Formats: sequence, C-alpha cells, structure tokens
Amino acid sequence: GLNPPRQDPVRACAAAAAEAHARRARGASVAPSAGGDDGARSDWDQSRLDLWWDAFNVVNRRVSDVVAGLVNDGDIVWVHDYHLALLPRMLREARGEIQPE
Repeated sequence: GLNPPRQDPVRACAAAAAEAHARRARGASVAPSAGGDDGARSDWDQSRLDLWWDAFNVVNRRVSDVVAGLVNDGDIVWVHDYHLALLPRMLREARGEIQPE
C-alpha cells in the first residue's frame, strides 16, 4: 500500500541484535551473506553491543522514573534526544498509560 505500517525501531534494533548474537553463538558470521551462511568469520564483538544496549536501557529507565514523578495527567513531555529513544514508551508504562511489554 501507499502507507505501509511503521515498524517499531526499538523492537527492530533489539531483534537485529538478538539475531546477530544467535548467529555469533552458532559460529556464523554476524551479517548473513546474500547466498546464506557461508561460514565467513567476523571480528564482531556482540558483547560490546549487549553492554551498550543494557546501559541504554538503564539510563532511559532512570530518566523515566524521575520524569514520571514530575508530570501530571494531561502534561505533554517532549523528548528531543536520540539518547532517550526508549523514554516515551517507558514513561507511558510508568504512568500506567500502556501495559509493559
């Protein structure tokens, strides 16, 4: 269609990281080749991404906890920093506006 559904970028990133981690655990290259897994090796260190992702979640959760205590019903929170990309969902969860995943 003209307007395909938007994929949640956070879920897409998490899924890509999980897939790369699984490929690395199997001893395959992190990035699949065009013809399938050709056994190519990579120096990719998935643990670096895992550590970054964990820290990214911790920082966003801490900011969410603080902001949730400051806003009132009907307030609008403008998040204007890609370092806080998880904040909108976390804040909605903390305020009970959506169910945690």
